[in-house]
Amino acid sequence: MIAVRPGLPAWQVLALVVAKPGQLDAEAIGQALWRPKFRTRDEYFAARAAIVANGASWTTRASDLLHRLQQRGLVERMRPPRVATRWADLDAADAADAIEDAAGEDYAPDPSGLRAKLLADLVRRAPATVSAWVGAAPAGNVQRCVTDLVEWGLVVPPSFRWPTAAGTALIRGTVQVAAS
Repeated sequence: MIAVRPGLPAWQVLALVVAKPGQLDAEAIGQALWRPKFRTRDEYFAARAAIVANGASWTTRASDLLHRLQQRGLVERMRPPRVATRWADLDAADAADAIEDAAGEDYAPDPSGLRAKLLADLVRRAPATVSAWVGAAPAGNVQRCVTDLVEWGLVVPPSFRWPTAAGTALIRGTVQVAAS
């Protein structure tokens, strides 16, 4: 069983998830907690080579801790992709306007209407997984559109994690930490 006490890595991960529910994934958590600070160019290139060869160790570490916190009932299982709460009343017909409003300065017209179609599809169908939404092997333009929708705060992907009531209570100090 995982130990969740102040100062331990699991506590740090849970504290971030409680502080920013539905806003962080394993990559963001790992970077916030364990991304190295480089003093020299050689350190940077050595770390970059390691990431290319094996992936980012901080992401793997955060992912493992999130999984163990989920098993303990402190972090929710991954939710399906969905429209962000502030856009919950979005009508599929208003998708293009919502995208323009959310994107702000980053808005670039989408002549194909793919962003609006993807957003409208998510509103209409509420699929259980990203692959049910965009297909098992989406094309690059679809991937870019999904990334835009997430960056603009219109879509919450499954990888963004949420604390359970027990996890929130533990971090806020309203329950005792069980010995593990």
